[in-house]
Amino acid sequence: MKDPHVETLRYKLEVDQTYGRIENPPPLIHETEAYRMCLENDVLVIDMKEHHATIQSARNRVEPDLEAWQLDAALQREHMWLRFIYDEAGAVVKDLHIWPEGHNVATGSLVIGPIIVSGTGTCGPPVFQEYPQPPKRFRASEDVEAMFRRYERAVWRDETQLLSTGYACLSLMEGAAAVGSENSSRNKAVDKYNIHIDVFDALGTIVSTYGSLEEARKLHADAKREALSHDEKIWVRAAIRTLIRRKAEYDHDPREANSLPQIIMEDLPTLTTADSLKRVRKPRKHGNGHSKGGSSPSG
Repeated sequence: MKDPHVETLRYKLEVDQTYGRIENPPPLIHETEAYRMCLENDVLVIDMKEHHATIQSARNRVEPDLEAWQLDAALQREHMWLRFIYDEAGAVVKDLHIWPEGHNVATGSLVIGPIIVSGTGTCGPPVFQEYPQPPKRFRASEDVEAMFRRYERAVWRDETQLLSTGYACLSLMEGAAAVGSENSSRNKAVDKYNIHIDVFDALGTIVSTYGSLEEARKLHADAKREALSHDEKIWVRAAIRTLIRRKAEYDHDPREANSLPQIIMEDLPTLTTADSLKRVRKPRKHGNGHSKGGSSPSG
């Protein structure tokens, strides 16, 4: 009796050119213990190393990695601009793909590039000469996808929801860290995700006290009731993306969380205005970047 074995899967890469174009990229080869893949001419061919008796089994092994790849690239462009579409006619049994020679294996770099900048006066989407690399450590978990969808809507559809999105992402991470614990949710999140307390405190203060009547999440007595400045919006967006990425890195393998590098304020854009710097609380620190007592997102 024959034992079926899925050798190859094929996907078509679709690019939303409103947010970026990829022109004449070289083939991208990426290899894991489970498969070897080649992305060339917007066609992704995956040769399976692991044994899978059904196409669905092979897809279940591969597609979480493709979803992580899509979301990792989306974080860099702030929009889901790449999608891998399964080609039902592309599954192959006992028919190996011929790999292009002379190209490096992808190593999980998080940088898209290089970028071609036009010398004309027109403004259009950026043009990339290479495919974005698949991430080395990233999982598009349910939480991560939800965080990104809210962020994407706030950036492109309704910027007045930026502070609410920041609060949602902050409270999600703090809540996940505090499950089953009587300690401060913020200090637990500091330890769990290796993010310095200053980052959590700064974002917590901003989402609770900043913003105009249209964009503020809270309008209590301490609310500033002034529109976010350009620098403040840039900072909040960067902070949210940083939280989303760290959640994806953690969810990839929580057992290896201790090896994640600590995220500190210097990893984010500078809040350059004097008012911004004045309004962000500077906590007293002890231990591994904790503030004494900690605080919740709502401050």
